[in-house]
Amino acid sequence: MSKSSTVCHRSAFTLIEVVIALALFAVSVLMLSQSFVNGLMCKRTLMQGDSKCLALDTIRYTLSKIKRGQVSSNHAFYLPDCTDPTQWQGNVQLTPYLGLYNVEVSIQNEDCKYNFWVRRKDWITQSERLQSRKSYKKRFDENEEKS
Repeated sequence: MSKSSTVCHRSAFTLIEVVIALALFAVSVLMLSQSFVNGLMCKRTLMQGDSKCLALDTIRYTLSKIKRGQVSSNHAFYLPDCTDPTQWQGNVQLTPYLGLYNVEVSIQNEDCKYNFWVRRKDWITQSERLQSRKSYKKRFDENEEKS
């Protein structure tokens, strides 16, 4: 046997290589376009000078990261073009749904309060779990009695 009969010469890409390349290209285009849009939205927010919207977005982000016990303490952050920090404090209120909380936020030097609905599984306490189980069992028993 000659060597030329055992050597395989490829002249094109296989179908799986093309599909993988197109998938990688599509994902990279989506990520680049999303980052571009996010950059434009941030620039627009900063250029509008709407410090209240920027402050509420910062508070919303902070609520997604801090622990439940830290919400009631005073927090401060600096906004662009402001020399004084914006200070805020929150109050966590329970809802009938496990893991969903209503956080009432008051910003210093403002009369109104803002309500944020926050879903945080890591804020759930053991007593809330037990209370939720008891209420579920009570509703389940009531439904069985009606049937």
